[in-house]
Amino acid sequence: MYLFKKAKESIVSSFHGDKPSPIIKINYICNCILKITLAICLWLSSLSFLALYLNADIINKSLFQLFSLSSLILSCLSFIILKRENGTYILAKIKMYPFSFKDLVDVSLLTGVVTISVFDIILCYLYLLVAFAVFVIATCSIYECLDNPYMRDNENISSFSLSFISVLYMGLYVISNGVIFRNLPYNPLEYMGYIIKNIIEDIFSVTKKLTNLII
Repeated sequence: MYLFKKAKESIVSSFHGDKPSPIIKINYICNCILKITLAICLWLSSLSFLALYLNADIINKSLFQLFSLSSLILSCLSFIILKRENGTYILAKIKMYPFSFKDLVDVSLLTGVVTISVFDIILCYLYLLVAFAVFVIATCSIYECLDNPYMRDNENISSFSLSFISVLYMGLYVISNGVIFRNLPYNPLEYMGYIIKNIIEDIFSVTKKLTNLII
């Protein structure tokens, strides 16, 4: 019944083609962000590895290694999502309908078959998780640079490299998410309420299914 309902909604929306959906614009924005993230993260990863190579006694070597590795993983995830047939579209839908798995379902009008795979959904959520993790690492790196007296020396290549890489990625993360949020049909409070509502609904749905299986 739910798949039939989704197919019906797709048919109804097709008769209202004069009203552009926000998902189309967000899809285009996500495509641009993924391409920029791919290029910048590859460059940041290369810069981090170069700093490690040029300075064997670099301060906070583990932090540099973690940053370079996570940036490389993020660039790989960006590339894979761009190459997937519905990659950017699913990422846009996740931004539009956060933590709402039922709203991610798309049904073919011809066959009635679900056209979005679970793998693509997991891939996009993994991308968002890694992107946030790199942002946290960048924030910790900035704090480390300001807190450690050895890292305040502007002539120290490790201090300059780590600060530059961290600030650049933080700027990328904040600006890209800001652009997406500006094009969402919600204000910040509505968006947060929507996230909480979807999480609660998902918990109830999973609990209900588990209860039915046990009983």
